[in-house]
Amino acid sequence: MFTYLAALVLAPQFHSLNHLPLPKESDTFAFVVLGDNRPTGSGQPATPVFREILKEVGFIHPAFVLSLGDLLYGNDEPLAQYKVEANEMQQILAGLKVPIFNAPGNHELADKPEFEQEYVSRFGALWGSFDFGGCRFIAACTDEVGHKSGISDGQRAWIEKTVADGKPSFIGMHRPIFARKGNLEEGASVDGAAGLHEQFHTHNVQAVFQAHDHIFQHATRDGVEYFISGGAGAPLDATPEEGGYFHYILVHVAKGKATYQVLPLDSIQVSYVGSTIRVGNYAYGEIKLGDLTVHAAKPPTSATAYLDKKGKHIDVPIKIKAVEKDATGYTVHLSLKLGQHRQTVIQLQ
Repeated sequence: MFTYLAALVLAPQFHSLNHLPLPKESDTFAFVVLGDNRPTGSGQPATPVFREILKEVGFIHPAFVLSLGDLLYGNDEPLAQYKVEANEMQQILAGLKVPIFNAPGNHELADKPEFEQEYVSRFGALWGSFDFGGCRFIAACTDEVGHKSGISDGQRAWIEKTVADGKPSFIGMHRPIFARKGNLEEGASVDGAAGLHEQFHTHNVQAVFQAHDHIFQHATRDGVEYFISGGAGAPLDATPEEGGYFHYILVHVAKGKATYQVLPLDSIQVSYVGSTIRVGNYAYGEIKLGDLTVHAAKPPTSATAYLDKKGKHIDVPIKIKAVEKDATGYTVHLSLKLGQHRQTVIQLQ
C-alpha cells in the first residue's frame, strides 16, 4: 500500500510546457491547436515555419495552445542530441506568453525509456487534463513506451472516467483515430480506434484534434468533429489539394459551443510604411488580435486604426495595452480586430 500511495504522490504533474498558468476563466474564449513542428532530421534546428506560427499565435494571444506532438526530431537519434533539441525547444517556448500544453508523439518518445524519462523531467506528464471556461481539455498519449501506436489500458480507463460527467470536452492526441484515406503508413492511426470513438461520441466530446499525418483534414462522425492538424512545420505529407499546407487552428468557444478557423501560415503580416503600421489579414474570416506587438521610436499616448476596404476607410477600435522600453525604442502592445481579407492601417500618436 505504501508503494502505491508513494507512486501517486510522486506521479509527474501535467502542466503547460512553459509553466505558465491559465488566464482568468471566461465562458467565451479562444485557443489554438497546432501539431507536428519537428525538423526534417537529427541535428536540425527548429523550423522557421514553427517560429513564424508561434509569432502569429503570440499576436492572437489565445487563452492557451494545445500542441499535438512531435515537438522534437527525437526518433533514432542519441540521447545527447535529444537533450540539445529539448534545450532549444524550451528556450523557444519560453518566449510564448500564453500556456502551451502538449500531447506527445512518436518522435518525442520513440518507444525509448530514456526519451520518455527525459521528456517527463523537462515537460511534465505524458497525459492529463484541465478545465477551463466550462469545458474540459484532455491531452492523451498515443505513444507511451511499450504502447507504441496505442493507448494503455490504464490511460483508456482514465479517459473514460475523465469524460464520464458529460462536460463539453476537447481532446488532443498525436496519432489519429481515423487515418487519411490513402495513408498506408504503419501506425497511421491509433490501435483500438473504434473503442475510443465510442467513448468520445457518447460522452459529449466536441472535437478531437490529431496530428502525425502532416496535413489538414476535417470530418464529422456521430456529432464529433475530427481534425488532423499536422502542419506546424514538419515536412508536408501531401499536396495542397490533399491538405498538405502549413497551418494552425484557431478555436472560438462560447458557452461550450465551438467554431473553428483554419489559419494558413503567414495569415498575419505586419509591415512599416513611413509613419504607419500595416497589418494584412490573409486568412478566411476576421482575426481578433489580443497582443499585437509593434515597434515605435517614442512612447505613444494613443493609437488609431482603420480598415482599408477598396479605398474606403472604416474606423477600427484599437487599444494600447502596454508600452515597454526596448534596445532601439519602444515595444507597443495593441489589441484590435483584423477584417477579413483586408489591410488594417495603424497610426501611433
